[in-house]
Amino acid sequence: MEGKNIKYENKRKKIIKSVLRILNKREYHSCPVDEIAKSAGVAKGTIYLYFKSKEELYFVVFFHMIARIQEIAREVFDSKLPASKQIYLFLRKVSTFTKKYKNIVNIMKPELRTIDRVTHEKMHQKFYELLRSVSLIIQKGIDEKEFKRYPPGLVAAMLLSFLPIIAQKDSKQSLIPGEISVKTITEVLLNGIKK
Repeated sequence: MEGKNIKYENKRKKIIKSVLRILNKREYHSCPVDEIAKSAGVAKGTIYLYFKSKEELYFVVFFHMIARIQEIAREVFDSKLPASKQIYLFLRKVSTFTKKYKNIVNIMKPELRTIDRVTHEKMHQKFYELLRSVSLIIQKGIDEKEFKRYPPGLVAAMLLSFLPIIAQKDSKQSLIPGEISVKTITEVLLNGIKK
């Protein structure tokens, strides 16, 4: 039975990797299930054994990306660096990750408006888990007296609010013109804007 579960998970991961690869090159609506199946080396019908619909597959990819950012937060937290350096490292790693999947990040936002209640709740749960992981870095800085004693969840939410800016920084769709760097964002977060 366990071998069957491993085989199932491996095929599921292979499908998700195919979607990541294809979505990173084209728009969601022009990403046919046939092409996903072919890229994954499975029949089109097999896709629907693993995912109820193309939309579900899309959101599984979205959740996969959030989970990867959460893994980055955990990896950074586990490093022996001071919390201020961990913040910089977290933003730098997320910047590298979002640059790799820039097209997916850019097409996610419009698609999020169409989600159903259950998916919306799952999305909030994933963001909450990510927020908790980043809060650990902030709490470490407070415990080590490197940061002021602000609520870690609030500071983590502020830090995460920079992620869309980081994802868009090299895009023509960027809302903020000019040079945006991870270093600048880190400095603004750590030092504030007051002279």
